[in-house]
Amino acid sequence: MAALILALVIYIFVRNRMAARLKKAHEELKMAYDRLEETTAAKERMESELRIARDIQMSMVPSVFPDIKGQPLFIYTDGLNEAENKELQQFGDEHLLDLLRHTPFSSARQVIELLSAEVEAHRQGAEPNDDLTMLCLRIAP
Repeated sequence: MAALILALVIYIFVRNRMAARLKKAHEELKMAYDRLEETTAAKERMESELRIARDIQMSMVPSVFPDIKGQPLFIYTDGLNEAENKELQQFGDEHLLDLLRHTPFSSARQVIELLSAEVEAHRQGAEPNDDLTMLCLRIAP
């Protein structure tokens, strides 16, 4: 009889210990599941925002490109047209277009150097407020 009682006590002890471990594992699993749900929701939000951004960008890209063979092509980042002077006045799209329209193209280097000098003159010593990247090339006919 004592052996039976001892076996029962051991069984109850082990059962309670396993129940506590199971409860702890269940709580940890629930926390991991909650974190996974949060991560999944954040990922879905980012994917949605990226889809929207892609759609906006794709709507800006023309479906038909003009024939620019033999013509210069000038590509730049917003650090050019949004370059500010000490009075926070921007270099501006119109000023940029005016320079490009009225400057004879002799080489890509000449265009880049001219625009770099113009931006520096516009800044009047003000620190750059953005990075500036320019690319100029002529597409062979």
